[in-house]
Amino acid sequence: SIIWEIDTLIDIGIGKNGTPELYERFNKAKLILIDPLIECNSYIQENLLHRDQCFFNTALGSSPGVLPLNIFSSLNFSTFLKVSDINSTEKPIEKREVAIDLLDNVIANKKNLGNIGIKIDTEGYELDVIKGSPKTLRNTKFVLAETRHNHESLHNVYKLHEFALEMYKNKF
Repeated sequence: SIIWEIDTLIDIGIGKNGTPELYERFNKAKLILIDPLIECNSYIQENLLHRDQCFFNTALGSSPGVLPLNIFSSLNFSTFLKVSDINSTEKPIEKREVAIDLLDNVIANKKNLGNIGIKIDTEGYELDVIKGSPKTLRNTKFVLAETRHNHESLHNVYKLHEFALEMYKNKF
């Protein structure tokens, strides 16, 4: 299998542990790191200061706005969606209003991004991220996304075929 070389890796939903395997694989790529949880910045401060990187403390979606984010004790499971009983191990510990923007808007002023690779892990919001990224996707060589095949795990989550169709519309 061929993995394209990229100039910029965009990690959407870095979580509290980042994605070190990708950072290592693309060790010369610029990093654009995006997460609505400010707590994720500690991973960057402890592990990525030696890299050409930029952190955006925002959520991404298909339209700008503000939504309540359900925060769980395991930050990586935080989501805009209501977690169903199938997935639920706990109740959210906090609901936090977070800003949402389009990926196209967030990186609009970034220059010389070259070929882009994107990783998305947004706990059921991946389709919305893609819908807000048509310009960025034109220069994107690959998208790695944690998609939902079990649409019953989160209330009102997209179906896998909807994600596949949106990727197809963007020439993937």
